[in-house]
Amino acid sequence: MHINTPIFFIVGRGRSGTTLLKSLLDANPYVSIPHESAFIKHLYKKYQYTNLWTPALVDKFIDDLYTEKFFEIVWKLDRNDLKKSILNHGQELTFQQVCKIIISNYKSIYPKEKIMIIGDKNPRNSLITEDLIQLFPEAKFIYIIRDYRDNVASHIKANFDNSKAPSLAYFWLKFNKYLSKCAKKYPDKFFTIKYETLVSEPQNQLQNICSFLDIPYIESMQDHSTLFKKEYKNILPTELIERYHSSLLEPINNTKIDSWKQKLTQKQIIQAEIIAGKKGEELGYKRSKKKYNFWDYIVLSPNLFFGIVHSLFEDTFNKLSLTYQLWIKNQIGKMTHFEKEFMETMKKG
Repeated sequence: MHINTPIFFIVGRGRSGTTLLKSLLDANPYVSIPHESAFIKHLYKKYQYTNLWTPALVDKFIDDLYTEKFFEIVWKLDRNDLKKSILNHGQELTFQQVCKIIISNYKSIYPKEKIMIIGDKNPRNSLITEDLIQLFPEAKFIYIIRDYRDNVASHIKANFDNSKAPSLAYFWLKFNKYLSKCAKKYPDKFFTIKYETLVSEPQNQLQNICSFLDIPYIESMQDHSTLFKKEYKNILPTELIERYHSSLLEPINNTKIDSWKQKLTQKQIIQAEIIAGKKGEELGYKRSKKKYNFWDYIVLSPNLFFGIVHSLFEDTFNKLSLTYQLWIKNQIGKMTHFEKEFMETMKKG
């Protein structure tokens, strides 16, 4: 891979099909798109203006890189090999080029030919999309949207730290208001797709995406689960894949569309629709009812407040330097339910 190979980003609210889309595209032999990592988001403020990468600085950068809990375990990159790979390209590099070198070192489970484009998938990058556009002016973005009620239901089922329907709906709203604004502002850079369309018309939509990325469409991309099923143990523990991403082990199907009708209570549906319904209708998702009573608004208020406060905390936290972020995490022992379960499972072997 050349250090000036083009790059694309998959953005969208988590549990909207971002991982499915990543797996489908990684099954293309001309694409390299690693497992989820937030290293660009974590490190760009510290290193974005660096253009001279001495061996000592590369060591420091790699130390910062490996502060992310999942990076070393999931990507399985050797520190020394990664350092050599960076230095082999010379010391006069941009942060963007170093990011591309790191991505190119990821070993995909899918067979590869000549890499024509590399990708990055991480829902946490979604809210820094405009920063990514400034960092990578040539980058393209695939923005995936899912019905907010199915998104809320999927988060609740995954049993992450936040299982409150109002605050989950608020986060969906926040992500999609921001991303739809970016897509409108930079139309040439964005390909917008609905999860429902992807799983209902996979061949047609994958052809469109490949055309957008200027890469050949390969029919076997739709059979991503065949190889993934055989080798997913090399990526994540079996228990976690089956719990959080069981759909990756199956052929593409549309059985999860409108699953919110069975999985959410009437109260949760009303709360989600009051908060995200207007934006949802703009994106093509009709509300189940047109009017809500005063009591509906009163009941959702505490959880909505929690979502807003949580969101403001994240916004403030993300503006801090990596050093301060790590210090705060260490002080308060901040680890999500998923992170705890992941680390415990990995320790079991």
